[in-house]
Amino acid sequence: MLRKLIMDIKPKKKYFNNFEVLFNFPATGRKTMVINGRQIKWHGKNTSLILLVIEDISKRKEAELVLRRDRKTLDNIVDKRTKELLGLKLELVKSRQLSNIGTMAATVAHELRNPLAAIGLSAHLIKKINKDPLVEEILTNINGRVLQSDQIIKDILLYSKTAMPHYASIKINDILRESIDE
Repeated sequence: MLRKLIMDIKPKKKYFNNFEVLFNFPATGRKTMVINGRQIKWHGKNTSLILLVIEDISKRKEAELVLRRDRKTLDNIVDKRTKELLGLKLELVKSRQLSNIGTMAATVAHELRNPLAAIGLSAHLIKKINKDPLVEEILTNINGRVLQSDQIIKDILLYSKTAMPHYASIKINDILRESIDE
């Protein structure tokens, strides 16, 4: 292929650029070379010459390989961290929702306990002043329902209770070093 490129330069007045060739040198090993060729006029002569410029790009090729490899590694780290952050964001959203449920449950419990307390107190007062067994049975039933309702409210509050966050001192430099090393 290189021979054809060189042979086509003179009769067709062509040129070529960036033709890559792998050479295996006994002393230095495998090298990647880029060759550029063009026809030039010899000043004062009616003849033309072929100028070939050969450049060793082995180190550039090695650097490109390292960059590609490192980019893949960096992309993997970024993907991993992104997934972790998305997971943490999801946990935060869930935590906020649970917190809102807890606040709502506390509000509902407060609003329900006030009328229940009034109903329970009223049933107790009526029971004290009324001695009719039928009315007493109804008041006992009302008091039982008030206690059941109060237990349901306690269960809701227990279920919706959010744990207090745990705070701890950390060494940020260790975390940053770990993040960079990966």
